[in-house]
This record gives sequence, C-alpha cells and structure tokens, in this order.
Amino acid sequence: MLVQVKSKLADLYKDYQYISPELDKFDKLIFNRILSRTATNEDMTFSLHNLSQYLRKYHGQQCIVLVDEYDHPLSTAYQNNYYKEACGFFHVMLESLLKVCSLLKLICLMNMVILNLVAIDML
Repeated sequence: MLVQVKSKLADLYKDYQYISPELDKFDKLIFNRILSRTATNEDMTFSLHNLSQYLRKYHGQQCIVLVDEYDHPLSTAYQNNYYKEACGFFHVMLESLLKVCSLLKLICLMNMVILNLVAIDML
C-alpha cells in the first residue's frame, strides 16, 4: 500500500515543483523526499497538510482541495487484509488536512462506493 501512496504523492508534488525554491531548508527536505519517493510514513501522513501550507504561503491565499475516490484505498485494503493499517494511515492523513481550516477555502471529498439505500435506512 505505502509504495502506491508514495507514487501518487510524488506525482501530486511534481505538479507543484515551482514552489520548491521558496521553501525553507526543512520543508524543502520533506518536499524532496516525497518527490524522490523516499518519504517517511510521517512525511506521507502529513503530505496533504504540508502541501496546503506550502501553497498558502506561496500564493498568499487559501487552497481548494479536491480528493476524488478517497475511499478506494480503503476498499482495496479491506479486500487485501490490511484494512486496519490503511484506516489508521488515511484517518490521520485526512484529519490533519481537515483540521487546518485557515489553509483551506474549500475541501471536497468524493467517494466511489455506491451506498445501498437499504443499508442507510438501517443506520
């Protein structure tokens, strides 16, 4: 799972390489570890939060974050018996992003799983 996450995060960070020269030494180290796919678990866990912070500093305005199919990794984890580990990782990742309201103008999380109306009625 973590190999795929590192790859997706590296692809995301590539789109924002233009901000790298403006980062301080510490943030640049984290940014480059994500780009080079050598990120630690902590780097990956806080990667969306950090990227939002970097973009806020660079552009001087709040970010709009769109996360499509946020539930897909959890569905895959469930099918491959590492659901508990994945839940912990993505819980902290999304929570760290959602708790920085000063960085965000809007966040939209879209899921891919179609909910059964009967199951909803049972809740």
